[in-house]
Amino acid sequence: NGLALGLFGATVLLVIPGIGLKKLLLKQLAYNLAAVFFAFFVYELYLDFSHNGKQKTITVNGEPAISYGDYHPELGYAPRKDSLDVQVVCRKDDQFLYQVQYGLRDGRRRIPEDEVEDTAFVAFMGGSFTFGEGLNDEETLAAQFNQITGGHFKTINCGFHGYGPHHALRMLDKSFLQNKMDSSYRCRLAVYLFIPDHVRRAAGYASWDFNGPKYTLRADSLISSGQFSGENNARAAGNKIQRALNDMWHRSAIAHKHFRKEKIDVDERDLALTLAIFEQLDKAWSAQKVDFILLLDPAVDEWPWRENFQKALEQRGITSILLSDIFSQQDDLYIEGDGHPTAIYNQILAEYLSNEQVPYLCHQQQHRSWKH
Repeated sequence: NGLALGLFGATVLLVIPGIGLKKLLLKQLAYNLAAVFFAFFVYELYLDFSHNGKQKTITVNGEPAISYGDYHPELGYAPRKDSLDVQVVCRKDDQFLYQVQYGLRDGRRRIPEDEVEDTAFVAFMGGSFTFGEGLNDEETLAAQFNQITGGHFKTINCGFHGYGPHHALRMLDKSFLQNKMDSSYRCRLAVYLFIPDHVRRAAGYASWDFNGPKYTLRADSLISSGQFSGENNARAAGNKIQRALNDMWHRSAIAHKHFRKEKIDVDERDLALTLAIFEQLDKAWSAQKVDFILLLDPAVDEWPWRENFQKALEQRGITSILLSDIFSQQDDLYIEGDGHPTAIYNQILAEYLSNEQVPYLCHQQQHRSWKH
């Protein structure tokens, strides 16, 4: 907890000089200020421990932090560009949930290598479900799809913890993926794995995404509006010290409770914004001659906005697939006590995409003009 350490440090820095002060007024001022900082220190720890008792504890290489993420000027945060292999252990209420390894290569989740020549392209987009939280590299959706299709696809995993559709669109807006596609690829696909919380994230309600890319709707036009924090992408977002202090404050328990309360419920405006982002994402991929597929996690079945959302997707010509129609049984689809998909979830989905979507879409791409 960076804020707690800072408050405690300020307390110490005031107490130590105060001991040596001769003037009573200055001594009292130093001690009183120290008492104020110490009170905030205790309150921050109280809020932090109260919150931590209700959530998972994740350690990365033995440290209680996601050490493989870094600030990104366009996406807010992203995997580090270094080639990393990190050991991740997750517990909840002293219950062991999983121990896995995440491999990162060039800022993306590693796909186990194969020696087959790439003749097609596929990008998987989304949040932690797509990234493969709680799974080893070979168990993610992207990796299993690559393996099932015989390694012929150049497979890119663009997912990361806490990402939403606004991150996916920003990647295309800034041409982060264009150099990944060769003109010789005979088939091109993009897959987004959606959960209902992505609507809330796209609207800027997620506490962790304070520097994330902000999109707004103005007269039915989707506009890029800098970052949720108010930063404008046209100017620098501060030096490393400023960003570290900003990050420390936004992640503190006091800021979370009193200054940045997360909005849980979404409304029609939030839904319209998310739909506009997906529509623009579909058009952007289509401009690259890529078919876009939106996968709807079974959690959508219990979502109050399901009917309106699916109907709006259909009206916009966006291909969506309700995954509850694919999974015949619900056992072992999610990590117990965690909620992220298991390797079985990804295997079933990868087999469906390979057997049902790839043959049709790749064949169609050879015999049609593009819809946008």
